[in-house]
Amino acid sequence: MKLTIVGLGFGEKKGITLEAIEKIKSSSNVILRTKHHPTVELLDEMGIKYKTCDELYEKANNFEELYRSIAKKVLEESREKDTVYVVPGAPSILESTAFHIIKDEPDVEIVEAVSFIEPCVTASKVDIGEGLVMVDAVDVNFFNLNPNFNIMITQLWNEFIISDVKLALMEVYGDEYEIEAIYSAGIKGEEEVKKLKVYEMDRILKPDIRLSLVVPTYKGNNFLQLLNDVSNCDNFKNIDKFDIDPELKSAVLKLSESYKNLKNLVDEGYYEMNEVVLALKTVINRI
Repeated sequence: MKLTIVGLGFGEKKGITLEAIEKIKSSSNVILRTKHHPTVELLDEMGIKYKTCDELYEKANNFEELYRSIAKKVLEESREKDTVYVVPGAPSILESTAFHIIKDEPDVEIVEAVSFIEPCVTASKVDIGEGLVMVDAVDVNFFNLNPNFNIMITQLWNEFIISDVKLALMEVYGDEYEIEAIYSAGIKGEEEVKKLKVYEMDRILKPDIRLSLVVPTYKGNNFLQLLNDVSNCDNFKNIDKFDIDPELKSAVLKLSESYKNLKNLVDEGYYEMNEVVLALKTVINRI
């Protein structure tokens, strides 16, 4: 039996491809991850019959369990008859259920769509030349928030997720850092962009599957940037030319050597940067 995973696009009808529509129309077993997506109205207009996985959202204890249960349901049905599984956005862009399915059943046809990324970038006017890291909101933690890159956090669909993301952002960027919230990116008449501080998130934001956050690159000093700056700076060998207290000068030289040694360990693959940060946090928390 054949399984096809199809994307609905970012929410406008123009975001879904003709190929995707044909795949859905020609299938007698269409499963939607959720009916809560604007493009589902197009399927209703065409009289397409479908099932959804919305009931599984209520039964799951956590998100990993949810994604696995959806993947299991789709795989079980696809082994009995040809199935088209329909997901919001694009199947290969931050769609955890698709990844779980492909892991168990590699021989799956993927029909892409226009993802939410392009509309989000356009709405936020972020410079992706500085780098862009995309993270599903349920996966956000201290270690995948790199301040040297723009971060796009997607699918903040309940209050608990928003609260967890806020705490992670506060730990890395601080309470007052300004971010952007984008609702319904690319959808005419619905798109909304709000600027807010990290600490305001759970007061201002309303949960929505189409809510994304854009966290711009951090322009100040942070641990990763300082490590790179110290390692690439040649001024330390000329430190005697600077008007610095002798004791402080000695301490700075020792610190620069320590930074360089630490960076060498990371660059040579002995340790991952998240291991270094975790070690530092462990020591700090026990002082």
